[in-house]
Amino acid sequence: MEALTRRQFLTKIGQTLGVAGVAYAMQNTGLMSMAHAEVDWHDTLPPDTGTGKSVAVLGAGVSGLRAAWELAAAGFDVTVLEAAPYMGGRSQTIRPSSGAYKSNWLGRQNGKFPASAYHTQIIQEKRDDKNNVLESHVQTCEFTDDAWEKGDIIGDPDDIYLNAGPGRIPSFHNALLDHCRKFDVDLEPFTFTTRQNLMQKDEFNDGEPARLGRVKSSLREHMTKILRKLEAEGKLDETIEEAERAKFRKLLTAFGGFDGEDDKISNRRGYEQGEGPGAWLNEGKIRPQFNLTDLLNDEAWEPGLFNDTRVYWQTSLMQPTGGMDRIWTNMLTKPLPAAAGGGMIERLVQVDAPVTKIKNISEAGTEKVDITWSTPGEGDARTEHNRVFDFCVSTMGPKRLAVVVEDFSLANFSEHLKQVPYTASCKVGWQSRGRWFEEDYEIYGGISWIADEFMTQMWYPSQDFHSRNATLTGAYNRGPESLDFAKLSLSARLDVAAEQGAKLHNIPGRGLPVDVEKFKSEMVYFDRGLSIAWQDAPYQDGGWQDHAFEHGDEKVTHNGEEVTLWSVLAKQPINALYLAGDWISHTPGWQEGSIRTAMASVYAIAGKCSPAQSLEEAGACRYENL
Repeated sequence: MEALTRRQFLTKIGQTLGVAGVAYAMQNTGLMSMAHAEVDWHDTLPPDTGTGKSVAVLGAGVSGLRAAWELAAAGFDVTVLEAAPYMGGRSQTIRPSSGAYKSNWLGRQNGKFPASAYHTQIIQEKRDDKNNVLESHVQTCEFTDDAWEKGDIIGDPDDIYLNAGPGRIPSFHNALLDHCRKFDVDLEPFTFTTRQNLMQKDEFNDGEPARLGRVKSSLREHMTKILRKLEAEGKLDETIEEAERAKFRKLLTAFGGFDGEDDKISNRRGYEQGEGPGAWLNEGKIRPQFNLTDLLNDEAWEPGLFNDTRVYWQTSLMQPTGGMDRIWTNMLTKPLPAAAGGGMIERLVQVDAPVTKIKNISEAGTEKVDITWSTPGEGDARTEHNRVFDFCVSTMGPKRLAVVVEDFSLANFSEHLKQVPYTASCKVGWQSRGRWFEEDYEIYGGISWIADEFMTQMWYPSQDFHSRNATLTGAYNRGPESLDFAKLSLSARLDVAAEQGAKLHNIPGRGLPVDVEKFKSEMVYFDRGLSIAWQDAPYQDGGWQDHAFEHGDEKVTHNGEEVTLWSVLAKQPINALYLAGDWISHTPGWQEGSIRTAMASVYAIAGKCSPAQSLEEAGACRYENL
């Protein structure tokens, strides 16, 4: 009898006992440890891992497409069902609809961007109390490089786009950054904040916007003086040992920005607009200090002064070069291994294919998933499809999943899913008329903050400095305010964003456009404005899952005990169904969670780790242990 190679031996076991049998054999022959610390997740699994096994992936967003690519590369028979008429989920980059622009842009991508992924529209839905869609409102992106369109510019147009969903990547989001390496996603800096960015609050500084650097430095100066006084009076003696006091005084000098003990102020507050240091005797004019009483009484710090200290909002983050959609479109153009059949995963994806039933069944004692979905038929008719799969990875939002699941062993599964809370989120996007924020305001990237319930932020581009065109995130809100903002018509949303944008950029003494009408006509293309309310986008329920779910604030009765909803739903799998997507991760609203849950599901299905059956075992399928 001819000897079998190790791979042939494992393949035979897989054909007979399935993936679980392969995992058992690998464990007991020393080829795989159930600790799995040695498994390097970003190495593609062997292409025969899933031979003879089928997986349905529900959703073609970042999580679904990553799971689909990995499973298909490992030899599984994969079907991706996306309810919306487009891929990408909430990771949407909206680009100009001009035919000439689109043709030029796609022609410059060298086949690295599928035409089917070029999105030019934002869809908003009006629903009734039962969440049924009554009508859809479609916004088409009219952004464009006007000078290029008119023939005044020879060469290529400026790259113009709006990231309608996620827009930045923190440096500790290792799963997403590894994803970018694997799928050749080029990255560039995303400037979260600069000291030239603005903050505005009606109760502070007579309502005039202030530079972040001036406010931060003024606050540091006051705190330094207070601490110096306390130290000199001996009131810190019990806190600071005598041997450390000289070091403490030296630290205060650096912290407060003082040049020396005489409290001469350095230039940390920045220079007045247009009055920086010049030639010969022109030493420049430093911005005046803010009064401590005003800083405290008016809570000047509230609109975002300390946001750059948060772990997610580092001063400098990253973004994909050319648009956030590169995170998933690059998966569509990276060929699968030849041993797994080659080709691209787009052939596995069905869009406009909403799932209507997900049923747990048992065949010969093995858990499987029976799925029903529909696709467009003749005219307005739909064609129904049904198939039994060995596994299912669902990236559907919990409320959407709740209405289609049947016969799963988890008690009250549907009711639990319906309880997962979501945070509403809205954005407004502008095409700017030139780059006035650079030329007139000395702002190069970053975010300005305003104490307004609907606007709160304006984002400036971190790329293509001194080019002709730019796009701005002209308003951003979340939570209850977002629900109210979404009820406004598009024109009303744009009016609100224009009013606050004019107020935010009202720097006195410059003679710049400051009133609303001038903002609309001289600073942005008002009639090209776009707005997205994610809770009203097709097959979405909000911007992200509310942190109350992740933190265990949401409670349910399970097996006669009150427990956290998270502890119930995060135990995977539920029969042969795996839940993935940012909503079931500890980084909700971030693509990091999408990648981590996708990879955990892939490796669990492939038998490379043991799914969590209890909180104590929950580490087994975590990304960092794979």
